[in-house]
Amino acid sequence: CSFLAGTLPHISKRLLAAIGVDVESSSTKIDWNTYLQLYCIFDSGNIDKEVLVRFWIKFFDPKLMGNVSE
Repeated sequence: CSFLAGTLPHISKRLLAAIGVDVESSSTKIDWNTYLQLYCIFDSGNIDKEVLVRFWIKFFDPKLMGNVSE
C-alpha cells in the first residue's frame, strides 16, 4: 500500500506487528479492517486516540514489557 511503500522493511515489519499482523508467516494476509486501521493511522490521521496510543506503545515496545508509558 502507498502509505508503507517508502518505509524500510524492518520498520514495515514492526508497523504490521504493532497492528497485530503475524509478520513471521509467509502466508499472512491483511483483511479490510486492518488495512483501514493502517490507512487511518498513516494517511488520514483519523483514528480513535486510545487505539493510536496502543498502536504506538506496541510499536516501540513490541514485547509489551512496560518500557513505554502512555
